[in-house]
Amino acid sequence: MFCISRLSKLHFSAFTACLLIVKAQSVSCVSMGNLLKGMSTKKGKDYNFPDTLAEFGYGFNDEGQLRHLETDEAYQFQVRENDLEYNQRRYEALGEVITNMVYSMMEKDAGLERVSLPVSLSLD
Repeated sequence: MFCISRLSKLHFSAFTACLLIVKAQSVSCVSMGNLLKGMSTKKGKDYNFPDTLAEFGYGFNDEGQLRHLETDEAYQFQVRENDLEYNQRRYEALGEVITNMVYSMMEKDAGLERVSLPVSLSLD
């Protein structure tokens, strides 16, 4: 049986953003993003963003806070003045990197299994 109290602060944050499915004594974590995939209305420029937290220049400190690796400052949304689209896309890309990191930790450390559910899934 999986115990929530064993999750670190970082794990718990992602845990609350996941849909846990308990069936036949197995616990799985499903990304809500995967459920909504293809529903995005985003249009505009294509940007190339880093694939890792370190490449973004960020990491988590001992308190589980996201901090810049060189300055130790909290995350800054606006990195390009007057370019909301870029800043938002960068924020979303960083969020995907963090989501994947947390899923990996939950799979490795907590023994959870990530599964994909079809969009047409009925919960009846």
